[in-house]
Amino acid sequence: MTGRLPNPLMKRLRQLTSLTAEELTVVEDLCRQVRGVPAHQMIASEGAVPNSLHVLLDGWAARQKIRRDGSRQFSAILIPGDICDIDALHLARYDYGVVAMTDCKVAVVDRAQLLDVYEREPNIARVLTWLAFVDNAMLTAWITMLGRARALERISHLFCELKTRLEIVDLAEKDRFDLPLTQEEIADTVGLTSVHVNRMLRQMKDEGLVRNGTNRRLMIVDESQLERISSFTPSYLHVEGMRR
Repeated sequence: MTGRLPNPLMKRLRQLTSLTAEELTVVEDLCRQVRGVPAHQMIASEGAVPNSLHVLLDGWAARQKIRRDGSRQFSAILIPGDICDIDALHLARYDYGVVAMTDCKVAVVDRAQLLDVYEREPNIARVLTWLAFVDNAMLTAWITMLGRARALERISHLFCELKTRLEIVDLAEKDRFDLPLTQEEIADTVGLTSVHVNRMLRQMKDEGLVRNGTNRRLMIVDESQLERISSFTPSYLHVEGMRR
């Protein structure tokens, strides 16, 4: 279907880059084609040849790898405003899958049209490259967390990161945000078992760090302590924006 859903990618670009109004319009026009993806369905399949890129307009998704034994690891949690598969602009095939974790709306961006814009609009090309670099910085941070951090640190870091990213697109309040992830999905993000995640969440609630709100919302009770536990700083998210 086509439509003009609010595009949270535009919020990111207005806040973090110096694209002009005309350049933002070019990007927004690339996102006219919108499709719905039900929860647990694939937005992009590992091994497929990409003909499109996907901008998440609504809902949550994840990049994932499935091992031969059926276990999975999420390499990125995707929220509204994220380009799900920015590397598909230049790579010949998907090295991962993108799965909808909730019902999603995605803008389907024709790869050939985007490549044409990439060649014609150097400022847009620089922004797309910068977004890919930020993705890489986030992946580096998470490799470090998965390799060196304890369970409580990993989950605390995840909550701090999600809150920061959601704030950029106006989807988090001062002390709470939607968290439509099951304990199993959190486990597949932070490299733990769901039993271990359950135990850590109980500990975090008992220690007054977080508590559950209504309708799958997470309430941050002591954000400074969460940041201290996980040594979280938002520098790797580059919330100051792109270098001018």
